[in-house]
Amino acid sequence: MYSHTTKAILLPLVLISAALSAPLLPFYAEFTDNYWSLWNVVDVLPYSGGPSIWYASGSQLLQTSNIYTTLDEYTVYSGTYIWVGDCKWRDYTMMLRYRSTDDDGFGVMARYQNGNNFYRFLMVQDGANGGPFRRIEKRIGGTFTTLAQDNSAFTYPADFTWVNFIVWSDSLIVYLDGARFLAASDGDLSCGGVGIACYANNGLTVDDILVYPAKIDTAPYTTVVTGPYLQMATETTMTIGFEFNLPAAATVKYGTDTLCTSEIVDAAAQMRHLVQLTGLSPDTKYYYKIIAPDTVIGNERFWFKTKGSEDEFRLCIWGDNRTQHWEHYAVMHAMARESCDIAINVGDVVTTGGNYTQWQATFKGYYGVYGKAVNVTVQ
Repeated sequence: MYSHTTKAILLPLVLISAALSAPLLPFYAEFTDNYWSLWNVVDVLPYSGGPSIWYASGSQLLQTSNIYTTLDEYTVYSGTYIWVGDCKWRDYTMMLRYRSTDDDGFGVMARYQNGNNFYRFLMVQDGANGGPFRRIEKRIGGTFTTLAQDNSAFTYPADFTWVNFIVWSDSLIVYLDGARFLAASDGDLSCGGVGIACYANNGLTVDDILVYPAKIDTAPYTTVVTGPYLQMATETTMTIGFEFNLPAAATVKYGTDTLCTSEIVDAAAQMRHLVQLTGLSPDTKYYYKIIAPDTVIGNERFWFKTKGSEDEFRLCIWGDNRTQHWEHYAVMHAMARESCDIAINVGDVVTTGGNYTQWQATFKGYYGVYGKAVNVTVQ
């Protein structure tokens, strides 16, 4: 483990596509043909072998161009990348599954603010291009600094493998397939989005990109994959629904500040949970966290307000989203800015009611509405 700094290199960028404003955490990406509305695509000039070819197929993301940046190639190890998020994203784990049939560069970016300021976990297998190495680095004002590096030989997996990149306060930690691999400490960047980078790699496939406001360092890990969503509210009660990816007991901690000192335990080892909070005060803002055996989901944006005696309330109504999940996501993100008290979906909610995965996708990642407003679906 060592630190190494290169000179500042401010490279021009080509913005291939621009995204909508950033969604809130937790963020889930299941790729479909129309997912581009949430991501920005950047090709770094000057390049050879480009432009980039990013596309979705079978709910997976692929990049099949051999694009690489030719200016200071073995300093920047750049070519193309996609990114999403902004400085509302601070402490989180970015995780994804990947495989590569090319031995050149693949990177996972965190706290991305712009093309000259971000953290990156970069892997290059090819010895002809400076590999093998795997390292955590930062780019500040165009200057790359290696924070930690491992030069042992490795081979990209033939099958999908998990990468977890944790950025939490000043800690930067990488887990590969559930095993702690590399760590560094740095305080230059405190917030920013996430990205996926390719350097001369025309064989990358990525699946199941997840960004959680929690430290997740195990594989398999237990975490919320659907919800949270609010239902059956009164002046003194609230029901919080959510689904884990694995059967597990659940604890919901809550309170009138972010310490969340009260708790309800649902001891049943199951995937779907409905937890009712009782004895609440009317017209009061409560924060909450969802705790699984190895995960805590929650930050200052996880809150709801109990019903008061006032006659006025804010109502959000939408419908006919069916399986257009990314358009649905954009609409929900816009509604989240309106601070709805009640959210009503008039249908059609999904295309095929008997297809449970469509329901999961509908309630996945739309925390800004489902997790703060009382939800009603019209039959």
